[in-house]
Amino acid sequence: MLRRAALRLAAGSLSMAWAGCSRRRRELRHLRVASSPFLANCGFYVAHEKGFFDELGFTLELSQTTNAGQGAMLLVHGQLDVGLYTITPALVNLIAAGSQIRIVAAKTADTSGCSPPAGVVWRKGEYPRGLEGVRRLRGKKVGVGRRATSVEFWMDTILGAAGMSPTDIKPVYIGDAAAIAALEAGDLDALVTGADLSIGPTGVLPNLEIGLNLSDVAPGAQLAFIEFGSRILDADPSVGADFLVAYFRGVRAFRDGYDPGFVKQIVAKGGALAAEFEHMCRAYLTVDGSVNREQVDHYVRWAVKKGYCEKAVPAENMIDERYLTLAHRRASRREGSG
Repeated sequence: MLRRAALRLAAGSLSMAWAGCSRRRRELRHLRVASSPFLANCGFYVAHEKGFFDELGFTLELSQTTNAGQGAMLLVHGQLDVGLYTITPALVNLIAAGSQIRIVAAKTADTSGCSPPAGVVWRKGEYPRGLEGVRRLRGKKVGVGRRATSVEFWMDTILGAAGMSPTDIKPVYIGDAAAIAALEAGDLDALVTGADLSIGPTGVLPNLEIGLNLSDVAPGAQLAFIEFGSRILDADPSVGADFLVAYFRGVRAFRDGYDPGFVKQIVAKGGALAAEFEHMCRAYLTVDGSVNREQVDHYVRWAVKKGYCEKAVPAENMIDERYLTLAHRRASRREGSG
């Protein structure tokens, strides 16, 4: 009798354990993802619309939290699970403090013939193209977006390549839309942007030109990343790996010509943003996902020097490559069995 009671107790405990694991697995397949309809996120939206996440058992709850610093805090506290963001000083500071948040893959990469949509813009013909034109911006008013953003980082990178520093220009912290209007009106002399503004004879801003592309001074530049928060980092690595498998399937479909719904709507409406998408180089979205560690280290050193971060964090502490490695293995097996 005692033996039967013990067996029933063991069976009940095992059943409860399996139920607990099942509930935990279902919970971790419901992910909260911060993503906004930007160029760099096209692959994610394609994967979502084509059901690639559904196929792997995911239910996604989308949040348009566009502020990367705020998003980093939400990732740490489990209010978001995945962020599609740029690197920020907030991310560096949180990791330095021991928080559970990591970069797990790159979304974009500067490849041959497909440079990132970032650089210095000025009125057409006003300055010579290249670093000589940048040097002539000494003492001039340059729009650089908000402080402590990737745009400010790239501005300092470009100035450094020209043998200059931020003190050599008059930075004006202003968004792209307002900066374009100010530049065309003559209230700014140039602007640094992280977006394709459809400039030039075939674009919608024919009076402006890209004087220097970021890739001219920072080959291999990566502007956007995938970040995992505490819930995924504490889970079985298969959860994060499966997310990346579905995501990169979406990127490949986008590079093959499939447009997500938000792009189709924008193109149908026409205008500046429509031209931006129509002229996008699709290969700018990487299917490899490898993160440029040297660039991450460069960013962290910059953030410390600017006073945005107190402590430098090595790239190996910022990046967790387990998920990408496992995702590539799973994707290879999937292709082999298909």
